[in-house]
Amino acid sequence: MLDISPSPKPGFNPEHLQFYTIELAPCADGKVFVAVVATLCPRDEELCNQELYSTRAPNLEAALAAIKNNVVISHVELSQKGQAE
Repeated sequence: MLDISPSPKPGFNPEHLQFYTIELAPCADGKVFVAVVATLCPRDEELCNQELYSTRAPNLEAALAAIKNNVVISHVELSQKGQAE
């Protein structure tokens, strides 16, 4: 069953995360629409989409910052270790 929620659920659990979908679109007023959607698998073979964040950013730099502030990667220590070596 596919569950598409219009707003973030308070119980977002990054352990169930399968992947993120990032949406960027130019707006007529010159702003940039940005949305972060998580596809989760809370139970075997059941995927659900959860919108985590969406806004109209003033420019691309602000949109990218919004993405960075709203994406959780639970294995950050592995990538940081590789950068330090």
